[in-house]
Amino acid sequence: MVDTDHPRILFLAVDRATYKPILEQPWQEACDAAAARIPGLMAAKLADNLAHIAAKMGGTRMAA
Repeated sequence: MVDTDHPRILFLAVDRATYKPILEQPWQEACDAAAARIPGLMAAKLADNLAHIAAKMGGTRMAA
């Protein structure tokens, strides 16, 4: 008799599996590269938003 409601165990569980952290360094490098771009992206977006507001107001400067 086969129990079709539950999958069969193909591998026995091991007490402790260990893996080499081969993706840790590339992941950290990618995160660092992305974080380094944030200030420039935010400054460009802010400048674009301010230019858009100024254009809507007829080119007058906004008070600080």
